[in-house]
Amino acid sequence: MAKLAEFEFDNELYQHLKSDLGDLDDKAPDALAKAVNETAKRAREDLAVQAQQTYAVKRPRFKKAIRIVNAKRTRPTAMLVVTGRPMLLSDFKYQKNEIGYWGAGAKAKVLKSSAMTELGEPGRKAFVAKMKSGMTAIAQRIGSRRLPLHIYYGPSVPQMIGSQTRVYGVVEEQIQEHLHAEIEKQVDRILGR
Repeated sequence: MAKLAEFEFDNELYQHLKSDLGDLDDKAPDALAKAVNETAKRAREDLAVQAQQTYAVKRPRFKKAIRIVNAKRTRPTAMLVVTGRPMLLSDFKYQKNEIGYWGAGAKAKVLKSSAMTELGEPGRKAFVAKMKSGMTAIAQRIGSRRLPLHIYYGPSVPQMIGSQTRVYGVVEEQIQEHLHAEIEKQVDRILGR
């Protein structure tokens, strides 16, 4: 479990909100909590969309993996908590191995922008296997016998979403803009504009 982000206010923003509300400044904590919660919901959507555009995952689980801890009147800070284990490499885009000794091994890619990479090593090519449990995995034999197998894994959902260069870092500035827009929306709602 990884805490991805906290959406909180700074004191200057809070004072600005109270001054905008004038004599209705007692409603500022509720307005702030509501704005922060709306920002967190929007951030979850934005992060899931950016991750789906970046990673070659066949069955995206990004939105389900992000849990929101809502802000309250007394604690106007919302958190995004991301959980998940490393995903099987077969959950990403892959190609099966070619049949025969001289055929190519299984290929896979994690990023949509990258090329398919052949897995395995000379003499021990990777292959796609359907396990007794029903899961499909990309595996490689470790020894000269049929078993044990080395199963290939990709990154976990927290690693993908928390990436500063590919996902979170890309939408971070957008999230701050949403927070300011939500605060203005709450001020307009309270003042009846």
